[in-house]
Amino acid sequence: MGDGKARMASLKIIDRRALKWIASITMLLDHVAYGLIYQVFMFRLFPQVQWLPGLYNVMRRLGRLAFPLYIFMMVDGFYYTRDRRKYLGRLALFSLISEIPFDISINMTLLSKPPFFLEFDSQNVFFTQTIGFMAIWLMDTFLAGGRDYGRGHRREWIKLLFRPSSLLVIALVGTAGGWAAWVLKTDYSYYGVLAIMAAYLVRPLGAGWLETAATALVLTLGQASWMIPRTGFAGYLAKGSLFEVFSFLAVLVIIFYNGKKGRSSTAGKWGFYCFYPAHLLLIGLLACYFMKM
Repeated sequence: MGDGKARMASLKIIDRRALKWIASITMLLDHVAYGLIYQVFMFRLFPQVQWLPGLYNVMRRLGRLAFPLYIFMMVDGFYYTRDRRKYLGRLALFSLISEIPFDISINMTLLSKPPFFLEFDSQNVFFTQTIGFMAIWLMDTFLAGGRDYGRGHRREWIKLLFRPSSLLVIALVGTAGGWAAWVLKTDYSYYGVLAIMAAYLVRPLGAGWLETAATALVLTLGQASWMIPRTGFAGYLAKGSLFEVFSFLAVLVIIFYNGKKGRSSTAGKWGFYCFYPAHLLLIGLLACYFMKM
């Protein structure tokens, strides 16, 4: 038994810094797939190339790992940050900084919306994370009183969650947060906020893989609830429509997470924040370049 635990511990080779790299790389694959391969190559420049849809599908499916990993790190950060106000401020700041790069790459506004390149039919994922952070902060204040129940207080946490007052708080916060995301048309919409809430609520119940599985489940069911009214059940089940189920692959990553911080620096921390708007801007510029060739 002891040898088994030791072997399992030896396999936990992913620290927080590596987790950020995995999330960033899979996010990059996802956005390149949509911003370049789908929007430019498949439907405009090279529609006759038969292997492009296959490449697109693989990259989008790998990209499903990113958001559950970011949620996992954000919920951990909620507990470990020295200043939650500053953490929330960073999320809000980068939601604003990232919006024009997001619109340029995802909505191609460099071609259609000069000179400010903004559109308001969809907003970047930092808005979703900002709303989600506020939602778990509200729940934490009213449910736990700021106490971190950790992963060793399962029974206490379950008793707390199933109080009528706790269920009412969860329902009200979930409704308000989901409504805000839906009205603002944020990336992942209401189910992105609900996935963040699910990660917070499940965190004390077990290991990180269980938290990530709950996140992936909410994202998968949320995507279905978003798409089925628009496409019908048959359309949802059509080939290529079930991308979000691949978010469960993030569980395999978290299994090997060791909980350690890894090498870190102030420049590195801000670099991972800046990576989001920077890579979106580059994808958008490349898309416009190819479109004008």
